[in-house]
Amino acid sequence: MRLSQEAIREFKEIYEAEFGERLSDVQAEHAGLRLLRFFWILSQQTGHQSTPADFSTSPGGTHTDGQVR
Repeated sequence: MRLSQEAIREFKEIYEAEFGERLSDVQAEHAGLRLLRFFWILSQQTGHQSTPADFSTSPGGTHTDGQVR
């Protein structure tokens, strides 16, 4: 799963406003995907039925070769 350029831009703006730190596009995409996975996990714990968009990443949201898996 990849985030759109608009989603990355918005995440970067929010992150900088909240934490005073600028993220690269890659950092913002990885953090945004981790946040989405977190909320997906929470939704499963509350019994909310949804289908993940493709969370076939390695454990912990790690990546290899610069690609989110």
